[in-house]
Parts: sequence; structure tokens; C-alpha cells
Amino acid sequence: MKVRSHSAALSALDLPQKRARAQEPTPRRHILVVDDEDYILVLMEEVLRILGYQPLTAANVKQALQILALQPIDLIITDMEMPGMSGIHLLQQVKETHPSIPVVLITGYGLERAARIAEECGADGFLGKPFHIEELRFCISRLIED
Repeated sequence: MKVRSHSAALSALDLPQKRARAQEPTPRRHILVVDDEDYILVLMEEVLRILGYQPLTAANVKQALQILALQPIDLIITDMEMPGMSGIHLLQQVKETHPSIPVVLITGYGLERAARIAEECGADGFLGKPFHIEELRFCISRLIED
């Protein structure tokens, strides 16, 4: 059996080169998820991959700041309540050092109060746990999609 190259396969399909180039995937947006609960990190990583993003995860604010210093990030999704430094602390740090990066706060506790705090602290978005994937998709697309 003879194996054809990628370009030969495109020629065989009679696709114009411009059309083939236009179908190449665009660079994936990097989303940093920060949560102290491992299952949330695993779940969010899988969901974000399925939605077409490049997820990065951190179990605490210190790890998140280290990633932020090394890697370009398009969006941060962080839990509000974590041991040590909170998601609010991360939000404040990001707004001081990287004001163009949107930050979404998530929590499962005291949703009305948390939503008010998120707004007062300058969060770009807020999601109450549990949230639907469509809510997450809408929040992300509103903040980072062209």
C-alpha cells in the first residue's frame, strides 16, 4: 500500500490552497484555572479542552502567580475561597500587574454576597457553583473571543 503525503492528499481532494490554509486551527487561548479542589481542576481542564481552549491549572494563588510570570494567559478562572491567599487576592494582584487579563471568580458559598464582592473588587465575571457548561462558555466568549 502506498502512503501519500499531506499535500498529495489535499491535491487529490482538489481543494484550493487558500481554502486549506483557512481551515488550519487558530491558536488556542490559554485559560488558567485556580482551585484548591483537585476534582474541580480535572473537570475544568477537560471541559475547557473540549471547548477548544488550552487550560492550565494551579492549586493555589502562589502556583497561579508563578504560571502567570512564565506563560501568556488570556483568562483566569479562580475560586474565591481557598486556604492561604484567596481568589480575591489573586484578582487584586492580576489587576495590578496584568490589568488586561480578565478574571472570573467562582464559588459555591453565599452566592449573592459573593457576586456583590466580585463586582466590588473588579472581577470581569462571576459564576456560582454548580454552573452549566453553557454558562461557562458564554462567560468565556464574552470576555476573550473576538
